[in-house]
Amino acid sequence: MVKKSLVIEISKNDSALDDYLQIVSTDAACVAKRYWKDPDLNSYNGGKIHPITLLSHANNKNFITDYNSGGYKTYQSGNDVAKQIVSLGLIPTRFKFCLLAGCKGAESTGREGLYVQVGDALVIPVVASTTPVKLATTNTQITLTPQDQGQWKVYFPEESSVYGLEHERCKEIHEYLMGYVFQCCTEES
Repeated sequence: MVKKSLVIEISKNDSALDDYLQIVSTDAACVAKRYWKDPDLNSYNGGKIHPITLLSHANNKNFITDYNSGGYKTYQSGNDVAKQIVSLGLIPTRFKFCLLAGCKGAESTGREGLYVQVGDALVIPVVASTTPVKLATTNTQITLTPQDQGQWKVYFPEESSVYGLEHERCKEIHEYLMGYVFQCCTEES
C-alpha cells in the first residue's frame, strides 16, 4: 500500500485546478488522482497521518463536479461524492482527516453543510473554509487562503462537533497543514 497524502480532484474541466493537481503530483509524499479517470483507490493508505484532500469548486452544500467556461454545470452533494469515492475502493479511516480544498465548505454547520455531509459519510474529521478560498502557488507549494475574514473549521463526525483550526482539539491537524504540502493561511498571514 502507498502511504501518502491523497489528493482527489473533484471538479473537472478547470485548467487551474488541473495545474494545482500537477504541482501536488510532483511531491514525493503525495499522490494525486482525477477520480473519474483513474478510479482505483483501494491501494492508498495515509497511515492515519496523512489526509485525503478533495480539490474542487464548491458551495456550502454541494461540490461542483463539472465546470466549463460558460459557468458551473453539474453539482453533487458532499454525501454523494464521498460515497462515490468510497465505492471506488477508498478506505477513509486509513487517513487522519479530509481537507476540502474549495470554497465555502464550512459555511453551513447543519446536516446539509458540505463538510458535515462529507465527514458523516467518511467518518473522519473534515477541514473546510467558511468563505471562498484563494488557491495560489509558490514554487512547489499550494497556499489555500480563506477570503473575506474566513476561517478554517474542523468537523469531527464521531462527536458531531465543530472547532476552529486553531483550537487545541485540532492541534495535530493544524500542525500537519501548516508544515506540509498545503500551507493553509488566513488573509492576515
